Amino acid sequence: MTTVAEEKQELETETAVPETIESPAETKQRLSWESLSVLILLLILAMAAYFRFTGLTWGEGNFLHPDEFFLMDVASRLQPADSFFEYMRTSESPLNPYNVDKGFYVYGNFPMTFTRYFAEWAASACNNFPDLCAQTYNSFYGLQQSGRFLSALVDLFTVLLTYLIGRRLYSWQAGLLAAFFQGTAVMAIQQSHFFTMDNWAAFFTALGVYTAVRAAGFGDDKAKWQIHWWLLFGLSLGLAVASRINVAPLAVIINISAVAWLVRRGTPGKASAIPALARSIFSASFWAYWSPPPSRWWCSAWPSHTPSPMPPLPAMKSSPKRVRNRAHSRSGCVPSWASTRSGAATWMKSSSSKAGSFLPPALQWTDRDAIVFPFTNMVLYGMGIAAGLTAWAGLFWALWRIVRAWPDWLAHAIPVSWSLLYFLFMATRWVKSIRYFLPIYPPSFCWVAGRCGPSGSARGRASSGAH
Repeated sequence: MTTVAEEKQELETETAVPETIESPAETKQRLSWESLSVLILLLILAMAAYFRFTGLTWGEGNFLHPDEFFLMDVASRLQPADSFFEYMRTSESPLNPYNVDKGFYVYGNFPMTFTRYFAEWAASACNNFPDLCAQTYNSFYGLQQSGRFLSALVDLFTVLLTYLIGRRLYSWQAGLLAAFFQGTAVMAIQQSHFFTMDNWAAFFTALGVYTAVRAAGFGDDKAKWQIHWWLLFGLSLGLAVASRINVAPLAVIINISAVAWLVRRGTPGKASAIPALARSIFSASFWAYWSPPPSRWWCSAWPSHTPSPMPPLPAMKSSPKRVRNRAHSRSGCVPSWASTRSGAATWMKSSSSKAGSFLPPALQWTDRDAIVFPFTNMVLYGMGIAAGLTAWAGLFWALWRIVRAWPDWLAHAIPVSWSLLYFLFMATRWVKSIRYFLPIYPPSFCWVAGRCGPSGSARGRASSGAH
């Protein structure tokens, strides 16, 4: 009777890269097919662009999305800063919503700032080409179109990143299939027609996953230390959190990259690497379930009564509150933002059937089952039934291959870790909006495509051994 170990060894032998030299004809044929993939990718991007940029003027002036209407109001009040140093002074920056009579702002600041500058640039360009512009893009109504255009544009880049992640981890065929799934994802297309921060967060998260994949050396002939990918991951993480604070768990993924990089270098053996990876995933999942809201992590270290280490004497005499705000600003925590986040969370959670007060938008989350409710919404309305069920079946398939240490187990480590970690984190929060799960769409589609198409192990792209 053949044992499981013998079957695994036979499979590894079958899927291992042959040590034969390709003939010039085989090399030319492979290159020609990969060259054709560029054309197919362009067609997929064109299709995705059509879905995202068509109908951006929908609504006919009726504000059907409350978040979008609020963001339009905020953006119309903001003004570009005169200098970089003025922008960095939180208490004085004209791009800080709290300085323009908006005491409640819980959205990402980077997309808002970028949209405001983009609208100013578009309005300036329209002065030179007035016949090409339908309206003034830095006005109240024009900012809606500017924000929607940028939401669609960054999501189009997310489709491209999905292809790059799939190609690095598995194969170019898998990358194309994953890009097609992302390009036709219903929720991603819908959010491309809103001036919101969700597509921005999804884009920077996908960029973070891609840089984590590159930092681990997937797709390279030899895993070597490339510090620029690690630095780019930090930049991607910062911009992702500046778009939506709830994607902060992305910081854990670079540790998975470090384990994968060591395995590909041949430093730890497979027997020691898998327990280390399993501990990382378990610890991250446990942290995701029990962790407090991200806004408390850093701000909790700076209580409101903490004085500035070296406060300016004139400011101390004129306004002690200003000194406290500047101390928090220098530390990376703004009291008004932290208190708004905490107050919003408390207000939303108090809106239950047993509470005495309620917030109308929060009633939809009353008695919603954790895990089950977001899962059904993602499958039925976010990805679509076919893609959604396939993605979740692919998750358990990839987990099984990681646990059993199959030859391609390492290729699944980063996408599985991020998707499982983030889903558990968001699916156990009070607000379980379907759009909050967009950051796990690209990696989910990648392992589905890797399962359906030619795997990376067959081409040696994600081999678990050293190169």
